[in-house]
Amino acid sequence: MELLRDFSQRTDHGLYILPGNRDFYLNADFAEQTGARLLQEPVLLPLDGQQKALLMHGDILCSRDIVYQRYRRFVTWRWTRRTFMALPLSLRRSITRRARRALREHARHKPSLMTDVDPDTVHRQMQQHRVHILIHGHTHRPMIHRFTLAGQKAQRIVLGDWYQGDSVLVWQNGRGELLTVEQCLGRWQS
Repeated sequence: MELLRDFSQRTDHGLYILPGNRDFYLNADFAEQTGARLLQEPVLLPLDGQQKALLMHGDILCSRDIVYQRYRRFVTWRWTRRTFMALPLSLRRSITRRARRALREHARHKPSLMTDVDPDTVHRQMQQHRVHILIHGHTHRPMIHRFTLAGQKAQRIVLGDWYQGDSVLVWQNGRGELLTVEQCLGRWQS
């Protein structure tokens, strides 16, 4: 509880969290205790007041990874969530550790084609939401991909993870740039 109170004191300027594959079970109690606002995927995000971007965690874009997609569906079912949360904390932690180990082992043996996004899924999502900019994480391969979608210029911006190769998207004057947290701090301090 102390950690959550400390966290909430640091969110004066607003903290928005888009839950991903390690935090499917974040809920309103967490948001209330931390002062964070939980976003529901997908998010349409206005940029520069002119265009919108689609913001996603990104795991559903990896549609070729059938094993992971089945796991995702199972753990996000309401019944699974209720059952899991009714278990003692020690058992939940044990199950989580084993599941992470199994998923890591599964990922080690997958071809990189399977662990990256499926271009057709990306295009479908962008067309469905009528955007030409998609921002996501999950694959942890930071890069700005430029391509053509329905005859127009489009971008897929991939954010890095927070452990290695962190990245922050800075959007200014209709253009996105990926920077490390250190680079951002350096810019804002100068």
